[in-house]
Amino acid sequence: MEYEVKQLLNPNLYSDIFSITDGSTDFSRFNNKTVLITGAGQLLGIYLASAFLINNDLSSAGTKLIAVDSSEDLFRKYGKLTNRADIDFIVSRDYSALHSVNADFVIHTENLSALDPEPAVINLLNYIKRTGARAVINTYSDVYGDVFNGKDKICEDDMGYVNPAKPESRNIQAQRTAESLALRLCGEERLDISLSRSPLIYGATDFNGESKHVELIAKAIRGQNLEVNPDDGIPKSYCYVTDAAEGILTVLLNGAKGEIYNISSNYIASTSLIAQSCVKIFSDKELKVVTKGTLKPTSPISPTIKVLDNAKLVSIGFTPKVSIGNGIVRIAKIISEVK
Repeated sequence: MEYEVKQLLNPNLYSDIFSITDGSTDFSRFNNKTVLITGAGQLLGIYLASAFLINNDLSSAGTKLIAVDSSEDLFRKYGKLTNRADIDFIVSRDYSALHSVNADFVIHTENLSALDPEPAVINLLNYIKRTGARAVINTYSDVYGDVFNGKDKICEDDMGYVNPAKPESRNIQAQRTAESLALRLCGEERLDISLSRSPLIYGATDFNGESKHVELIAKAIRGQNLEVNPDDGIPKSYCYVTDAAEGILTVLLNGAKGEIYNISSNYIASTSLIAQSCVKIFSDKELKVVTKGTLKPTSPISPTIKVLDNAKLVSIGFTPKVSIGNGIVRIAKIISEVK
């Protein structure tokens, strides 16, 4: 096929994405089908879309992709891949532009904070209803709010407190609304939807925006000391982008209708731990971790840390593969390659 992915991506980035195509997902189930991916201009969406394109290159699967994102930057991020015949692009902040296309599968990855959330949720669910598509709707770990379950992990049936007066809570409320409406329509309208919740997804591409872990790794490559805040020591779930992509595809193909699954690799870290890992991995540069700022006051009763229990996802066939250290090494190779 003209404009093959392997010819257009740097080798380490291609190898990283190829690990999804060559992983545990049965991509033959998408042969001659159409897959719509929202958030296709973001890290997870780019990896998912590119994995499908690589599969088309290698096995002539005939999968058609519809890449949807809220940003006009979508076309720039895909570069010459926009010339391929097996992928179309739609820019929309409320998904109203989806009325003219049909899909067999829908993978919703876009964070609702980037959208006009209320109409976007309604339009997306109406689209799934109209097309009869099999769908997975992904939300993020902040949907849980502050959980006080007395355990060391958060399970799918936990739900915590969200302060409705805080502006940042609007996105959490939108995610909860999306889940509630999807679950209700699964029962009332028999829509074929499963839901997933993902933790902090990390990775690096030449398309990736600024993020703390990429900034730390880039500084380590340059031999600069690594600055962290006192609050950066709080542990949370981290999931490397290739594991997150395989988790989403596992839910799409094997998840039960109306069920929720935590997408988590079971690797627990923190920003500080990532900085310390960089010091070890780049030991020849003699880096130091510098803590700046003051610790924010905390309540005597602290909520459960944002570590997601993935037992339910593992039970339907998911196996995490990428450790924190291996993920950092992969990111470093990709960043070094594209600079």
